[in-house]
Amino acid sequence: MTTTRQRTVSRGIVGRRRIVCLQTVDIGRLTSDPVYLTPGGFIAVTGEGPVDSNESSKTTLEAALSLIHGDPGWRQDSPQFSGYAASLLFNPPNAPTGARVRAEMGFIVAVFMGLPAEPSREPTNGDGPLTVWVRIRRYDDPAFEVATAPGFRLAFGDTQAERLADAKRVWSTLRGPKWGPQRYARELYGPGVSCLSYVSKRGGRNEQRTTLLGSDVSQLTPEQIAAQLIDLAGMRQLLDNEATQRIDFFRLTRQLKAKEKEVGTAATSVANFTREVESIDGRLQLLDEAERARDRYVATTVRQTLGDLADLRRSRAEAADAVERASLRVAEITDRLARLDRTIVDRELARTADEVSAARLARQPVAHRYEQLAIDLKFIERDLAKAQGLAASWSGRRADAVAVDLARARDEADHATAEQRLAAERQRAAEQHLDAVRRGTAGPAGDRLTTAGIEWQLLSDGVELATEARALFEPLLEPFFGAICVAPKDESDAVTALADFPGAQLVSGSAPMPAGVLAAPPGAAGLLSWIATDGQLIDGAASLRGLVTVVGGFAQPTIGRHARVTAASAAWQTAIDARREADDRAAEAREQANAFAAELAAAEAEQQRVELDDRRDSARRHIASITRELAPLNEAVERADSAHRDAQAARRGLEERRTEVADHLKTCRTELDRMNAHYADVLRGHLILVCGGLSGLVTAIELINYELSACVPQ
Repeated sequence: MTTTRQRTVSRGIVGRRRIVCLQTVDIGRLTSDPVYLTPGGFIAVTGEGPVDSNESSKTTLEAALSLIHGDPGWRQDSPQFSGYAASLLFNPPNAPTGARVRAEMGFIVAVFMGLPAEPSREPTNGDGPLTVWVRIRRYDDPAFEVATAPGFRLAFGDTQAERLADAKRVWSTLRGPKWGPQRYARELYGPGVSCLSYVSKRGGRNEQRTTLLGSDVSQLTPEQIAAQLIDLAGMRQLLDNEATQRIDFFRLTRQLKAKEKEVGTAATSVANFTREVESIDGRLQLLDEAERARDRYVATTVRQTLGDLADLRRSRAEAADAVERASLRVAEITDRLARLDRTIVDRELARTADEVSAARLARQPVAHRYEQLAIDLKFIERDLAKAQGLAASWSGRRADAVAVDLARARDEADHATAEQRLAAERQRAAEQHLDAVRRGTAGPAGDRLTTAGIEWQLLSDGVELATEARALFEPLLEPFFGAICVAPKDESDAVTALADFPGAQLVSGSAPMPAGVLAAPPGAAGLLSWIATDGQLIDGAASLRGLVTVVGGFAQPTIGRHARVTAASAAWQTAIDARREADDRAAEAREQANAFAAELAAAEAEQQRVELDDRRDSARRHIASITRELAPLNEAVERADSAHRDAQAARRGLEERRTEVADHLKTCRTELDRMNAHYADVLRGHLILVCGGLSGLVTAIELINYELSACVPQ
């Protein structure tokens, strides 16, 4: 039975999985919300502390990631490791030692998932999600433990306290082994180094060494760089094993050379004794070899003679077969020559022509129906492919229901577009008003006074009021909004210049500046003094001797250049926001209408696809039926046409073929005579070999026995 804890070879329990989620509970100032990570991406860590990003636990997050990945920079084999890890727990700044606000227990939880399977590798159970839990305790033992759980096992809860309680509950339910600092990295990730990072502070341990990941790489020696690269590649154990094996190899090589020297001395002694024995047994061996040579010669001669006899028998059989084949060939060609008659050939040609015409006539109507159906099927499949592409996104709703939604969505899109144009007009008007307020223009009337050389200023721009005077002056100055102030000495000239501007308001008078007015343009003092003298406040309104009453209570100042610019800017910003909302609504409405239009097209395409699919199936059934009907007709036409072509070829070369067959018959008869002569020669050679071979073998055996008897020692 395979479980999720099955180890991947040399990769530990995590195997090929990559971290996709990290959750910290009571770790530094980090929240307990899950943080989702993208494998293979660049992740920037930032935060907001009391003043800037300092003290926002960025380093704590990096330290937690390196700790759960088994970074050797934590010095897991050090006695101080538990203290380093416990320093990651929540500890408010300036909290006294032993304060209850400090966390006594915290958890680091990471979810690992397998990447999508490569084309050359089938997915396995080792690609499923795996959750790794790390528990850190400040005072109790064991202070550091690591466990795993299949699937997703995070701490849940709406508050920090609920998540901490759930984390303790989940830890208590975890089954299986739990590992300490020295074993967890090897059990999770295998014997190699799975993580190498540069963190300025790992809990209670500051980074003291210079590493490849730090900014001071130039201080590393070549030996230190090589050592860190070896650690990063997970090859430290392999190199240590190779060094040990090289020492053992050198020691064993020296022992082997000593043994080889001893073996050489012994081999020399053995060689001397061997030469003496060989000289004693030499003559006996020569005699034995002579006898064996005699036996081998006899056996070889007999085997060769038998082989020659077998070859002669095969040659005789082959010659007999060749004579028989040549005789059959001569008889066959003689028969062919007799059949080459002009009357027979003409009769065969006429018969095959009639058969071809009849076969084609029988096939023509069926072939015509087949071609027509094939053309129809081609057009149906073309239209069906197009309809299938359009219907791929069909939602499943009927086309008439989608058409109703499309009509409604288009009406809404038209209405939203109209509102969008209206909002754009309002934004342009607000922008123009803001520009006019910023420039302090008074329209054509102000331009006329400027052309006449008369200094002027808008009353609402030039007057500055104290806060306590706003309640009286702002309402009573509202009827004079847009009035132009000129100096008393220029009043008559200003009236003359604005003679063709009916309704233009000119303010020009002298008087002491009333209390509450901080500044005013020339000519405005008379009007302001009149308002201050005759104006009075009445329950949220201002009145001039009971003749004119204006309701007050403006939320923001309305008099003064700064106040007008502020109000115009707010109105412009409001118009911009309204324009954006209108743009979003219009875009959303158009997108909705486009979506319904696409859905309607897909629904209509689905209807067409169903119809075309039925038509295609019907056409295929008809074609299959006609194909079965057409197959024997095609075969009949092919057979008749082939026979007719053969008859035509026979008619065209009748005389030439008669001459060729006669020549061929002559050649075959000559070959038959040659085969008969060869067969007779083989029979004679067989007899000669049998008689002469046996007599020669007897003579050779007698001669060898005579020579051996002369070599036997006396």
